[in-house]
Amino acid sequence: VVVKIDNLFAVSHKTSGKSLFYRNAQFHTRPNPIRIFENVFIGCHNPGPFAVGIVEFLGNFLQSIALFNGIVDKLRTSPIGIFSGFLDDAVELVGVEAGGLGLDSHQHAARIAGKDAHIGVAQGYKTYFIQDREGQMQDTHSISAGLDYIGVGPILAYLHKQGRVRFAAATDQEVIDAFRITVKAEGIIPALESTHAIAQVLKEAGQLKRDDKVLISLSGRGDKDIFTIAEALQDEKWREFLRHKTASY
Repeated sequence: VVVKIDNLFAVSHKTSGKSLFYRNAQFHTRPNPIRIFENVFIGCHNPGPFAVGIVEFLGNFLQSIALFNGIVDKLRTSPIGIFSGFLDDAVELVGVEAGGLGLDSHQHAARIAGKDAHIGVAQGYKTYFIQDREGQMQDTHSISAGLDYIGVGPILAYLHKQGRVRFAAATDQEVIDAFRITVKAEGIIPALESTHAIAQVLKEAGQLKRDDKVLISLSGRGDKDIFTIAEALQDEKWREFLRHKTASY
């Protein structure tokens, strides 16, 4: 219950809907603050040593970077954070959506890269939704729970319309293959959302020049996906572990 509005602060963690500002209260909600927050956390406008290191590493190669980002979170908070740091630079921005079982299967969550989405208004904002011609929302599918959603953030939809961000899609199998490679080669467990970006980079690697630089935004941890991953990998040791663990209760 709001008792006193002159010192009210509100924070939302999504980049959908309108930006609101009340004169008598510091009430400025999505999407602008989240773009700023995510840019500070994972973007390149962070004044901290991590961002400085990125800029120093990229150096004069900024012109040839392809920046890949999986479309993370149901309403896409993370991509606009990392993208916003490069919007004014000569850098190709690539967002990778959930290709599910394939774009022709209608069992995916690719709002822009696919052909099943149309512009509509739902949940208080206008963007691309996977819906039929009558506006009825359709089922979506993705191996990643965070991408299994009908809509895409309006800011990303706008950047797509302006031609600033290129969108692609990675299938479930491509994501699992990329996950396996990343774990073995890098020793890290990426979130399935972000692994979509890795999968797309692996697909396009053969088209890159030797001196090209690619920056992949990994904005999540894969330990939350451990059950989904183990099932997809058909890991018998994991199944044996579960049988042993449950038998002990």
